This record gives sequence, C-alpha cells and structure tokens, in this order.
Amino acid sequence: MDDRIKNPVRLCLCLLLCLCLTAVGCGCWSSRELNDLAVVMAIGMDTADRPGEVRVTAQTAKAAAMGKDGGGEGPAYWNVSESGADTFSALRGMADTAGRQLYLAHNQILVFSREMAESGVQGQLDYFLRDRESRSTVYVAVSEGDAADLLDFTPQFEKLPAWQLSGQIKASEETGQWPAVDLLEFSNQLMERSRAPLAPLISLTGEGEEKTSQIVGTAVFWEDRMVGVLDEAETRGMMWVLGRVESAALEVPAAGSVAGIEVVSASAEMEPVFPADGGLSMQVRIRAEGRMSDQTGEENLADPGVRLALEQSMSGIIRDEVENAFARAKELGADVYGFGNRIHEEHPDRWAGLEEDWQDTFRTAELELEIDARIRSTGRLVEPAYPGE
Repeated sequence: MDDRIKNPVRLCLCLLLCLCLTAVGCGCWSSRELNDLAVVMAIGMDTADRPGEVRVTAQTAKAAAMGKDGGGEGPAYWNVSESGADTFSALRGMADTAGRQLYLAHNQILVFSREMAESGVQGQLDYFLRDRESRSTVYVAVSEGDAADLLDFTPQFEKLPAWQLSGQIKASEETGQWPAVDLLEFSNQLMERSRAPLAPLISLTGEGEEKTSQIVGTAVFWEDRMVGVLDEAETRGMMWVLGRVESAALEVPAAGSVAGIEVVSASAEMEPVFPADGGLSMQVRIRAEGRMSDQTGEENLADPGVRLALEQSMSGIIRDEVENAFARAKELGADVYGFGNRIHEEHPDRWAGLEEDWQDTFRTAELELEIDARIRSTGRLVEPAYPGE
C-alpha cells in the first residue's frame, strides 16, 4: 500500500483539500444577482380595502441613487404596495409589480398602522419571524395614520425614510425618551402573555417638503392588540422602572433657581411583595446620577445644603413620572413592567394562582418606591456666572 495513504495526517489533509476544491467548484449556485433583487429597507402593514386582507408596502432602495453622488433627481427609494389574504401572498404579488424578487435582509423597520395594531398583529408577525431573510433586529413601530403614508416623505438628512425612522428610534432610546423595540423583543413580550408589548408610535408632521416623522407616544399592547398610548412623561416614568434610562434631561427647581440636570446613569430593581393583609405590591428601587448642565438664577447650587435640596427635587420629579406611568398602566390593564414575570420567577407557587386573572390583579397592585438621586458634578463652574455684589 502506498505510504502516502498510510499516513493519517496526510490523508486528512488530502480529504480537506478535496472538500475545499469541491466548494470552490460549486460556486454560488444559490446566490442571486443584485440586478435581480429589490432591496427592501422598510415594511408597512395596513388593513386593505377588501375585508380580511392586508395591504403591505415595501420601501425599496434605488441602487443608482444610493451612490455618493446620487443618481439624478427624485427620491432614492420606491414604495410598492400590494394587497393579499396574508403577508406572504402580498409580498409575492409585489414581485410581479417590481419585476424583481424582494430581498428582506436589509430591512430596517416594520411599521403597523394604528388601525391594524388595534385589531391585532399576531397573524402578520408570523411571516417575519419564520422567513430566513427577515432579521430579528428589525425595529417595530406603530404609525398614527396609514403605514404606507409614514414611509413616504423626504428626509432632511437621510436618503431614505427608513433610515430616518430607524435613526429616530435608536436616538430616542439613547436619550431616555422612547423605547426602541426590535422584532425579537416584541415577539418575546407577546409570547410571555403576562407582559404588555410596546412599540413607538410615530406620526407625520408638517406639509409638503417640510413633512417629517416624529415619535409622539408609546403604543401599549395587551396580547396582540394595541390598547392605549403612553405620553412622553409616562413613557419615561415606565423606563425608569425598566432600567432603560441611559441618559435624560431634567429641569429641576431648587432654591429659587432651575437647574438643567443631565442624567448620566440610572438603574432599577423591582421585587414583588405580598402583604400579610393580602393584595400585591411591587417594591421598586431606583438609583439615578446626574450632572448639572446649566442653571437660571444666582443661587450657588454647589453649596452642600442647596445641592441636597436639588437632589430631593430631582427625586420628586422621578417619583411623579413613575407614579403617573404606573397609574396609566393600571388604567390600561397592561403590565408594561414585566411584574408578572418577576412573580413567576421568584414565587412560582403564588403565580399559579395569579396567572389566569393577571390583568385584573395588576389593576389592583400597589407601588412602593425608593428613589436615590445624586448630583455628582456641577461642571466646570462652582458658582453661577453672575456679577458679584
């Protein structure tokens, strides 16, 4: 027998080389040329005129207009819409209209109209969770009007409405204003049943060339139906409890002055409490640290006594936002905090008796708050820039 065959190392190398040559020889047999594809950057979901059907709008990028110098006048995108019995049939119908196969791997955002959100989104989510090209990191949002209209405006700084919308959502989370929710998080919340899914609510403002998008609220779902909206203050009150305030700007009054405080870090802990007399309470502890950005007035806010009053005022603002958000969530009967999940994790025996009527139980829950707000810095100034006496 040939010595080369007897050598197991050499044999393995030969087999590996054969596999590599086979892979190269096969080439990209399943690939598709870019010229045959319509690259989808955003998807809008509306109810169709015909009962029982959905109207899907896909925002596709024009390759010629996406270069550094653009591709002439006109928008860098083309929106194509199609109706069908379900999402799949509508998207397949678009291929005939566009003359290309839709490619979803670069999709940035999935938008449901408020009308569809209020009637239920479960049936329309299924396709995007199953399709191998659809990414779980796609943002989910709700449009105040038709989703197709939200995808059709001229962005001021971006080439595509999809880029502006996804950029707004990302920036709003970073500034502690609105939650950024992707497809994976939204679907997980939906399947948890005790947790209310959330999504930013976006509207168009202005007319003509001044028309642009703006986040105006947080859409709150129970199961798969939108049941209400949290405004900006209520949303941040919720985000304090969720520990999702990475940064925030607060106007804090104290000692005859108003200080602009930039929150630079915040955290939260929550724990279910079962009082001896019955009922349910959620104990929430919030820690927040900030630094002074500016102030109005002549008071020296760096003085220890004044700073303490400023921190107490800051705690009061956070408390008001949290309590107002909690009251609104109870009004909607929507556990936006995941309190039910926490009870399930820490007290599974008690959860077994609460799960079936959790929505009603949540409406009767109480909130115990502990807030520790600290101001760590006054910036480069110790005293305000006012003339001395």
